[in-house]
Amino acid sequence: MDALMDVCYGILKFTSMLATGLFGVLGLLTKFRDDETDKITKWGKVAIVGIVLSCSFSLILYTLEMLRAKQAAEDAKAKYETTTKKLDEISIAAQRTAELQSKNLGRSVVGNLTSVISPTMTNEVLSWDDSGNNRFILSGKGSWIHNPISPYNSALSNKMPIADDINHHPSPAGPAGVHSAPGINAIGIWKFSKNVEPAKEFIEFLFRKENFDAFIVASNAFNQPPLRDLADHPIWVKNPKFAMLPKEAEFAHARGWPAKPNDAVRRIENNYVLPDMVAKAIQGMPVKRVMEWGQEQVVQAVKGQLKASG
Repeated sequence: MDALMDVCYGILKFTSMLATGLFGVLGLLTKFRDDETDKITKWGKVAIVGIVLSCSFSLILYTLEMLRAKQAAEDAKAKYETTTKKLDEISIAAQRTAELQSKNLGRSVVGNLTSVISPTMTNEVLSWDDSGNNRFILSGKGSWIHNPISPYNSALSNKMPIADDINHHPSPAGPAGVHSAPGINAIGIWKFSKNVEPAKEFIEFLFRKENFDAFIVASNAFNQPPLRDLADHPIWVKNPKFAMLPKEAEFAHARGWPAKPNDAVRRIENNYVLPDMVAKAIQGMPVKRVMEWGQEQVVQAVKGQLKASG
């Protein structure tokens, strides 16, 4: 049925374009009014009828396009709600299982992730590089990844059919709600720089609203900080699949929250302590020993003994 509608829509659009062109040419090549009587000529009447028909076709096409866009948005919303509901159910079930296994929050987290990952993911996940999950879902082999919209944008830019099948949803909630920890980038100027003032002006230029808006559009909604002030940016209504992205700002924290960003948190992140804890549990290390290893790594990070660079 959808294919038939697409064909009909295409025919109607082609007909409208053809009629507009033909009647436009007819209006240019024929006399619209009689020189002697000043009345509209036969061909002038034909041109007028043609213009009216062309306008009618255009209005019909516009209406159909609006209806198709509305239906697409409703379908995307329905799929998003269904997917979110299912993921929440899976997440809640996994959390309850983990809580029964241990009352210790740290052990529950490791046990929870292990119980979800072990039966649903292959061992290759443990050796992924930074783009491994993107390649996984774009290959058609994977069904879900916890990631920004980069794989979707990659599919769009490379005209991959799988782009139609990819959508997005917020991170699943845990016992304490929804929380996310986006990466933080900072721009600084060296105190010893000989160009401090030009550097300040350059940074101000980059972050002017018109320039930053263009930056977001150029990245197709990928490069943007989770700020509430950007929740009304027009990029979100350009594509129904982007509709949920501004809401992520409501759940974003600096890494290490509720503590303030600090050197120890950065060392823990750069040394992949948390994902390595889960990997060790998946590979068979007892959860108690995993927690002890993780604590040892945190102590080293606080003492500055873990490497600082990523």
